[in-house]
Amino acid sequence: MVAQYFPTILHLTCLMIGFFFVFSGVMKLRAPVDFSWKVAVYLRSFAQDIHTMFFRLMPYTFHIAIAVCVLEIVLGVMLVCSCYTMCVLLALLGLTVFFTFLTGYTIWKTEMDSCGCLSDAIPLTPVQSFIKNIVLLVLLTWLIWTYSSLA
Repeated sequence: MVAQYFPTILHLTCLMIGFFFVFSGVMKLRAPVDFSWKVAVYLRSFAQDIHTMFFRLMPYTFHIAIAVCVLEIVLGVMLVCSCYTMCVLLALLGLTVFFTFLTGYTIWKTEMDSCGCLSDAIPLTPVQSFIKNIVLLVLLTWLIWTYSSLA
């Protein structure tokens, strides 16, 4: 009985995740300067805590912010359109792992009150964003496992 609904659940999950990434990218792209300030805060903090090489990226914060937004939108649209699904899912998994690391870092560094994940559209605390990322990681892992077992 469940098997007949399985493709529908699979496709709905892909649509939901794809639309989420499109929404996230568009919300950040609506205020790219604000998002680039968040990127600058991360880079400055990384330079102080991890390595000074992150200071070299400071002049490019706006470009990095735009690239992240565009990447989220493009990958989200590709997932919604079912283009190169497995490659897109792997890229989204990598992006989500990276964002989860950033969110964990934000939680550890108590001086940051927001990670800038969904811009000001839906303000999330770092803990809420971390939970959101864990849910995304579980869903993406399930999708990758399912698509790889279908092949």
